[in-house]
Amino acid sequence: MVIFGSTNTDGTGSAANLSQFNGQMIDWEFDSVAYYMHENFKFETEHVSAFIQNISDIGAFGVNVTNHGPWNGEGLKELFIRDTGLYNISETTEMNVEGFVDVNIALSNVDAWWGTFTLNINGAKRGNVDLSSFEQNVDLNVASYSNSGNWGNLYTIATGNGDDTLTFSASSEQSNTHWTEFSVDLGAGDDRFVLDLHSADSADMTRFIDGGDGFDEIALFADSIALDFANVEWLNAEDSTVELPLTEQQLASNGDDTFGLIVSNAQVEFADSIIDIDVTALSDAQYAYLDGLDIDLSAEDYFAVTAYGSDASYQLLMNNVDDYAVA
Repeated sequence: MVIFGSTNTDGTGSAANLSQFNGQMIDWEFDSVAYYMHENFKFETEHVSAFIQNISDIGAFGVNVTNHGPWNGEGLKELFIRDTGLYNISETTEMNVEGFVDVNIALSNVDAWWGTFTLNINGAKRGNVDLSSFEQNVDLNVASYSNSGNWGNLYTIATGNGDDTLTFSASSEQSNTHWTEFSVDLGAGDDRFVLDLHSADSADMTRFIDGGDGFDEIALFADSIALDFANVEWLNAEDSTVELPLTEQQLASNGDDTFGLIVSNAQVEFADSIIDIDVTALSDAQYAYLDGLDIDLSAEDYFAVTAYGSDASYQLLMNNVDDYAVA
């Protein structure tokens, strides 16, 4: 089921409120066998187009919905997608949505032919995406846009048990992504979150990631003054210019239980409650742990860092320790 429309005219509605009674439903009858004898299934209005596209020769399909009209235009603001009415959803391996302010997408597990379901969201200000029932891998790309700090800029996203990649980036140079907020649950699996947004407009903004079970990475391409996270094992900055504040709560709730949190490249700024830092060469066990991970780093570049608070100490494995004396 795909519905578009505008319920939020006074700050109280959202894409979740769309229905066939207050929006326009894209009603397509789709059968994968019949598909091979027809052109792509299409739906078109003056501003909105949608089609189901054959993207392989083995019966895998892509669903595409685009607003070509004005962003935030009347009747074009919101998009609502559910499995119901998406015929042969189990064969859908890619979905692309573009040009809507507010998106609400909830899909059950699909049988993506090559093991990964791809969802691309381009140009939305906010959204809710529920893929928590998925067992296979998800590649979710959000190219966000905001026109202001008002009316909500929050994405709420949940993925399932696959090895998922979630990327937040800007839809254009004028995307104003310093207003973009997110609350993300990556579920189980070895997941990767890529943060490629402008630094947050305020430290009070919501930018939270729960890595869940598995070995999880946050890849940082920008400073992260508002970033909060839990159940993450690896913080991987693009280079040493990325500033990374770390609180005691973050140190306590992230990293391997034995070897602690891996931090690559970032310029770490420990909270004022950290009263001392010790840096030493890796032990044999720490070296073996890093060397045995199936990730792109060289264990010989890392040091063991112990951060001491007033009541607890925290272990990290870091390669950028220029600000600390190595024992």
